Amino acid sequence: MTDAAGTGESTFSTKADFTTETANFGGTNKNEVSVNTGNTINANQTDQSDKEEEPLWKKTMKTYTQNFTLHGLTRALHGQLWERIFWGCVLTVLCILIMIHVSGQMSKYLDYGIYTNFEIRYKGEVTFPSVTICDKAIIYRPMTVCDLPVEEESVQGAPICDKEYRMRNTKGSPGFINADGVYEHPLLKISVQTYNKHLEKVKMNHFESLSLYNHRCVTWNPAGNVTKGKYGLAIMDIEMKDPQNVFGFVVTHGPGEYFELSQGVTATLVMPSMSQRLNLKATNYERLPKPYPSQCRDVRMPESSVTMSQYSRKLCIDLRIPVTELENCGSVDDYFYPFISDHLFEKYGKAQTLGEFNQCRKNLKQTDIQTNKLRECDPPCRQTQVKTSVEQLGPTMDPKMANFMIKLVNSDTVDYVVEKKLYEWNIMVADMGGLIGLLNGSSICSALEVVIAVGLFLFGKKHMAELLYHQHLEQHLHLHGLHHQTTEPTNN
Repeated sequence: MTDAAGTGESTFSTKADFTTETANFGGTNKNEVSVNTGNTINANQTDQSDKEEEPLWKKTMKTYTQNFTLHGLTRALHGQLWERIFWGCVLTVLCILIMIHVSGQMSKYLDYGIYTNFEIRYKGEVTFPSVTICDKAIIYRPMTVCDLPVEEESVQGAPICDKEYRMRNTKGSPGFINADGVYEHPLLKISVQTYNKHLEKVKMNHFESLSLYNHRCVTWNPAGNVTKGKYGLAIMDIEMKDPQNVFGFVVTHGPGEYFELSQGVTATLVMPSMSQRLNLKATNYERLPKPYPSQCRDVRMPESSVTMSQYSRKLCIDLRIPVTELENCGSVDDYFYPFISDHLFEKYGKAQTLGEFNQCRKNLKQTDIQTNKLRECDPPCRQTQVKTSVEQLGPTMDPKMANFMIKLVNSDTVDYVVEKKLYEWNIMVADMGGLIGLLNGSSICSALEVVIAVGLFLFGKKHMAELLYHQHLEQHLHLHGLHHQTTEPTNN
């Protein structure tokens, strides 16, 4: 194609083509023959596309595609040198930390790891702990067998007494509540007053005489159902009836729990003509059973005939030596007799003299057999520990009367030390998922990049097509206007 011919050909092709498009656009010249000049138009479009810049959305998508950081993995594998070193170090450190953490948690879980948590719970009805008053002479009672001293040579040939003898020689008897609302007992008289929310004096006389100690002890609020009232205050007046046993002692403990008499050595003394205040703060313990480390239990021991509401570790410890004595020597001291079941006495009891029993006890100590027979005493699953502080308030009006003001320190709340499982399976799975998410989310920028990339993609897909259509239409209208200025209309 020569220049002249090319110019004319190009002019003719352009005129013919736009004449045809004008006829089609206006809908008038339907029979006009158009000239095929596709090659020339393609060339013009190529020249135009070379001059036009790449759309912004396409350029941005290309940039994000090339530099996209899939949580550091792309940069660690395909980025620049400093990026690969940085992200490689980050991912390595994260993997090491995750392995150390997971291995530590798994080892704790396999070892039944636990932790304790201190909780303060607010309750509307906080109750008093149990308060036990005992004759002080009971803790000074010498160790005897059937009321006979075990070390006296003159009684070594005496026979061991039987169960009937023990029952006949049980000292003391239960008390009763008189017409004035005062608890009458052979050893003492007790009256207790608490204050309810209406500030009225209420006599809450809940008492129990303890047959375990031959009725030498009385417990107030044994079931733990006496509420604190408005001020968490109870006033107790105690009168000792036996002039020879003027003094007694007071022990505070959880409801339904056993207490050992050895606590009386350091317990608060009941002193006539003295007024004292007992500040009590109770803490409840909740432990986990086997196979967790505390290995607590609530089942009473089979050798115990105690009808308590729950298992007691103190009683378990106190019973280890006498049960060993019974199994090996056929008898026990009177001191421990009330706690051992009749079944064990029938099984291991022997007809022997006091001297034979005394010698057997000595042999047990020498050979340390009882140590091999002792078993572990697990702590109770639920336990109440009471801390007591004493304040002297001065003398009382009645010289025969001892007065106690029992005050709850935490009168509105209940303190709990709760033992909880360190890791259950669902918590372990959650931890594992969280650590994996930490690894995947090590680069927060990657999350932003995903959001931006998706937004740009949706924006480009929806709006760019409309933008290109308008650009194409404006181009055609512009060329159509030039066509009317340079050409004349043709007639059919």
